[in-house]
Formats: sequence, C-alpha cells, structure tokens
Amino acid sequence: NVTSFEIFSLDYNSALDAIYEQLAAEGVDPTRCGGEVPISLELDIVDLPISYTENDPPTPLDGFLDLQGSATTVVTSATVTISGYVPNQDILDFSNVGTVTGIFDDATGVLTFSGDGNLTQYQTALRSVAYRNSSESPAETPRTLQVEVVSTETTTTDSRTLNVFAVNDIPELTLSQTNLEVDVDNELQRPISLDPGLTLTD
Repeated sequence: NVTSFEIFSLDYNSALDAIYEQLAAEGVDPTRCGGEVPISLELDIVDLPISYTENDPPTPLDGFLDLQGSATTVVTSATVTISGYVPNQDILDFSNVGTVTGIFDDATGVLTFSGDGNLTQYQTALRSVAYRNSSESPAETPRTLQVEVVSTETTTTDSRTLNVFAVNDIPELTLSQTNLEVDVDNELQRPISLDPGLTLTD
C-alpha cells in the first residue's frame, strides 16, 4: 500500500505531478487510491479593464494571459464571449495554433476554440485574441469578455471588463463634381444647384 508521498515543492501543480510519478513508480492507479486525484486547471487574466477608443487597432484580451494545469492536462475547447455584444460592431480577432482552431460567431459574439491541445497551445491561442470595433460611431455600453476553458477533467473561467469610447469626428464635406457651369448671358436661366451629390459626414 502507498502510505505517504515525499513532496518538497510548494507549487500545487508540481505536487500533483510528483504524486502521479510516485504512484506510477509503485504500480498504483491513482484513480483507485481512495478516489480520483484532482487535475488542476487554472486561468488567470489581468484585472485591469480594457480601454478601446474608436478606430484603435485590435486590442489584446491579455497578452500575458496565464493557463496552468498538470502535465497530463488535455484541453478540449475554450470560448470567449462578449457579454453586452453589439452586432455589426464588435469583432474578436484570433490566430489558430496547431490543432487548436477558432471561429467567431458574429450573430452571438462568441469565439470558440476547439480541438484537443495542450496548455501551451490554448494559452497561445487565447493570448492572440484581440478586440476591435468596425463602427465609426461605436456604442459605449459596457461589455465584458468572459473566457471559459474546458479540459477532459474540469473547467476554469475568468473575465475582463471592456470599455469602448466613441470619438466626435471632424465633419467631412465631399463634393461629387468640381466644375459648375453658369451662362451669365442667359437672364432666364433657372437656379443652379451647387452640387446635387454633395455629402456631409461626421
């Protein structure tokens, strides 16, 4: 019988790995040793809000996002959900990493990564996620980016607040024509429109 473990690390995940190694060395199945040995999965995202101003380049969810687990962890999927999603404005960019591929649903505002992968692959994929807004008049309603990571054993979640700021753009006048012809000798000439196709945008 296995009665004790010699563990000298204060790191939880390293301790779990040491338990597995010691059990394996003694020919013991950890799932039959008084119940299952838990496999840790932990997601850590910075607490500071994201600030996005109209026409900014894509802004990362968290370039230093940290995903931790045991050496045996297999991640099966992850989602990034925009709570307070505004269709036709909010967009999440991302990169595929190895077997981990993503798809952004512009109807629901949910980015889904799928495919069995290790912690490094999913961490890299989630670090690639960036927010942008395609509107010249973005809604300033509060949003939250909610992240969920699922492994074969457990699930972990975290979130980050997103603040969007619109900009009062300088009005822009556009003429559709550059020449205006007037017959100064014709006293009966009707009034002439300066430019029927003129547009003014803000």
